[in-house]
Amino acid sequence: MHTLKTFFFLLLLQIGLIAQVLSIDTISSHIENTLQTCLKGKNKNIVHHIYTQTDYRPVWIGQENQEKMSQLIDALKDPLFNYKNKSFDQKAIRQLFFQLDNGDITPSKKAAVYARLDVMLSNSFVRLVRFIVQGDVDWNLVQKKLKDLKTSDDITARWEMVPRSFPNANKVASAAINGNIREY
Repeated sequence: MHTLKTFFFLLLLQIGLIAQVLSIDTISSHIENTLQTCLKGKNKNIVHHIYTQTDYRPVWIGQENQEKMSQLIDALKDPLFNYKNKSFDQKAIRQLFFQLDNGDITPSKKAAVYARLDVMLSNSFVRLVRFIVQGDVDWNLVQKKLKDLKTSDDITARWEMVPRSFPNANKVASAAINGNIREY
């Protein structure tokens, strides 16, 4: 009988720990860790800036963020914004949602997966903004080719388009945090 009581006590304790694993604070600490370990590339600083503005709280997941997450996912699919049908990690995002919905993720790992999903959505948002504002032209390569043309064939070329700089990080963070996805 004592063993049975101990078993139920441990079971209840375990359920309490699982509930604790999915707290916003736990997800926030996983977000901070995910930013340090998983995020690379030219968008890292901007994505990190978004989370410093929210004290590393989730930007896209959770009941209060459901509408803006839906806006982001729609924008990633919208040919008006994503006219070249770039992936922007949509497949990985769908896979994480599928695994979370089907219970493929153990309760002890859910907080880390939610954090990874939130960071992935933020990175996709920044990549989409970069694509809309700057396009996907490699401006350094264009300049190199024009310079090579000029030196090899004595051709004078003047490019009328100029590369645009990425928007202010505070404005991008504000758009993500406040859910101004389409307006931005």
